[in-house]
Amino acid sequence: MLEILDTAGTEAFTAMRDLYMKNGQGFLLMYSIISRSTFDSLKMVQEQILRVKDRKMVPMVLCGNKCDLVDRRDVSTEEGLELATYWGCPFF
Repeated sequence: MLEILDTAGTEAFTAMRDLYMKNGQGFLLMYSIISRSTFDSLKMVQEQILRVKDRKMVPMVLCGNKCDLVDRRDVSTEEGLELATYWGCPFF
């Protein structure tokens, strides 16, 4: 079964976030290529996942979206690839 929880940074899910992370078996971390803040915030999310699961590695994938808006790109492909390589996860 695949369950997708799109918190999109909403405060409504803050209280439940740790529970969802604890029960999750894999994570798709997405950011908008036109929003630097979404990319930067994923670093804290990834750290929170590792902390909640009390593990050094957790299956995850890093994905940049809104690729149709490449003319407004604020996060380079190289930056995404570099972060995914650092985390040891696939990048799309």
